[in-house]
Amino acid sequence: MFRFASRLGLFLTLSAVTLTVMWLTRPAHLIWSTIGASPVNQVELILSDYLLSFLIIPLLYSFFVAIRPSRNHRLTITALTLICTLSECSQSAMSSMTFDPGDVLAILLSSGVCFFADSYRTKARIEEPSLKLILIFAIPLQYACQDEPCYEKEPSECDAIIWLTWEQIRADITPEYGDTQQLERPGKLLSAPGELLVVDRYKGFHVFDTSDPLNPMRLAYIPLPGVTDVTTDGAYLYANAFTDVVTLPIDSLRDRSFVPGDERRIKDTLTFPSRQFIANTLLWLNPEDLNRLLDGNYGVPVGFHKYLGQQTLYGEVVETEDGGQEIE
Repeated sequence: MFRFASRLGLFLTLSAVTLTVMWLTRPAHLIWSTIGASPVNQVELILSDYLLSFLIIPLLYSFFVAIRPSRNHRLTITALTLICTLSECSQSAMSSMTFDPGDVLAILLSSGVCFFADSYRTKARIEEPSLKLILIFAIPLQYACQDEPCYEKEPSECDAIIWLTWEQIRADITPEYGDTQQLERPGKLLSAPGELLVVDRYKGFHVFDTSDPLNPMRLAYIPLPGVTDVTTDGAYLYANAFTDVVTLPIDSLRDRSFVPGDERRIKDTLTFPSRQFIANTLLWLNPEDLNRLLDGNYGVPVGFHKYLGQQTLYGEVVETEDGGQEIE
């Protein structure tokens, strides 16, 4: 009875130590969301993120040593190391959790510490411990890297949507004549005698003079956010603009008499998947962007800027020098 009580006391003590470390260093642990607790991380020590991973094996090693002090626990340490490492690596396949090689390094270092400590203990016959007891601690504790949703973080630690507002999308069209713009995302081609129109997907379209096929000249760039397709009946150009259909008179574009507002727009005629360019990022958006997205009236999300630096635009990774997220 006394032995059972001492082991139970040791079990509760080690559990309390482990939970305390988890409370301080891993506020996003799966166990807290399961029981509805919300610990606040106030530990700013260097490498505090890896403290729990480092302590798992020594804690369990101490538990087995207390139960069987005369035993050689090298097999125990090996089993703990293997299970904890596999548990940590398995998180890389789970979208709601994060894998950090630093945690694996912490596990291996703590394993080395335990092997070193065990070498000073009494040598005896190796006996395999119960893996059930190992699994009780090792697997749940290693799933400690569940990312907290961004409404629990600082906005600067969340992904931000790159928006085109409806005001920007439906602004009056102002053609830019001359060779002023670069073609970035070539799309559909529309040809006529001496002319070629090239869609710059989601941005606008370019008009080239092809009277000299060996030396085409850019005549104009017509910005039209959301365009991917364009056609003509000879007198007008018809193009899509996300959910709108836009009509432009060809003659006024050619003789440069077109003025902003000459286009005609039929709104909300087409279907466009509003989340096409931000798939799998909803949980990690800052609260303002998430509310705008759920509301649906702010505009079209055309990309996102990850707080770690990567930026995407229209489904493609964009390299930026300053990490900015504004659309020029």
